Amino acid sequence: MNATNATNDLKYLFYLVAATFLFGSSFVATKILLANNPPVLLAAFRFVVGGLFTLIFLAATRNSLMLTRGATVKTLLVGTFQTATCMGLLFLCIERTNAPLAAVLLFTNPIWVTIWGVVFLKERLRPVQVIGLLSGFVGVVLTVGITSGSKFDALGIVFGLASAICWSLATMVSRISKDTTNPILINGWQMLIGSLMLFAWSYLAETKGFSLPTNYDVFWFAWLAIMASAFAFGFWFSALRIGGAIKSSSYLFLTPLFTMLLSIPILGNVPTSWQIIGFLFVGSGLYLINRQP
Repeated sequence: MNATNATNDLKYLFYLVAATFLFGSSFVATKILLANNPPVLLAAFRFVVGGLFTLIFLAATRNSLMLTRGATVKTLLVGTFQTATCMGLLFLCIERTNAPLAAVLLFTNPIWVTIWGVVFLKERLRPVQVIGLLSGFVGVVLTVGITSGSKFDALGIVFGLASAICWSLATMVSRISKDTTNPILINGWQMLIGSLMLFAWSYLAETKGFSLPTNYDVFWFAWLAIMASAFAFGFWFSALRIGGAIKSSSYLFLTPLFTMLLSIPILGNVPTSWQIIGFLFVGSGLYLINRQP
């Protein structure tokens, strides 16, 4: 039994680190690809490839691709909030700001989920969660504050916070839903459905086409669409199956950390002292909000 528990603990840790590392790398890959691509169209191509890859993998491993009526409604809502609006706004944020800042803004998601739980589900906050909310708020203010008077604009910050709010709405849909369909199946379909909405958005709002002019771009797009989408979510859902949503979510602070660390050698973004302090506040807030009693 002890050996089994130890094995599960190691697998759980591997899934968590792999998922958050890949999530973090997606911000770096996106920033690189935005040099030659419009943000919404890039997001559309990312998730149409990621969604198709996930569904093909499920079909190849003899899993059903059919959704129940309840799962279909859930998938449409999650696809709208999590892929179409959240990721479209996030890519607009990354275009206007930098990868580490965008990651910090997006991963305020648990803060918004906690607020919606209090407002709409009448959930009661534990004192440690109140401290976590305050810590997260201070961290965002410190992190965003470093952009004052710099090349970053307020609209990019608004896009980042709006993307986090949209993701939190998708999270609330999943929390409220009683559907028990394989989450990887729902994720594959929601990525595909959301990507179609993103293509429509891009068609209406953007004029520049999709382009991968160098092998470097091809590599980063393949990484973004397959490793940082299909594989990342696969690892994440595997972690959820072992540790549960509450425990696993307390480790999401690793994603902005990995983004910050990867941005230094790849993008040349060296964080300021205020950026690091702000991240520590946000990371502490996320941990406290999701900490089990």
